[in-house]
Formats: sequence, C-alpha cells, structure tokens
Amino acid sequence: NHISGIRAWFVFGLVKMEEEGEDGRRRR
Repeated sequence: NHISGIRAWFVFGLVKMEEEGEDGRRRR
C-alpha cells in the first residue's frame, strides 16, 4: 500500500501549505 501512504502525505502537505501560505502571508 505505497500509493495510499503517498496520497495521504500529499493531501496533508497540500492542506498545510495552503493554511501556512494564507496565514503566513497575511501575518507577515
């Protein structure tokens, strides 16, 4: 089940990037 792990990591990274990008840019 390698694809499952990569897919979960990819989704997690995308969500974190979006949250950090919007919050970080607005705060900075």
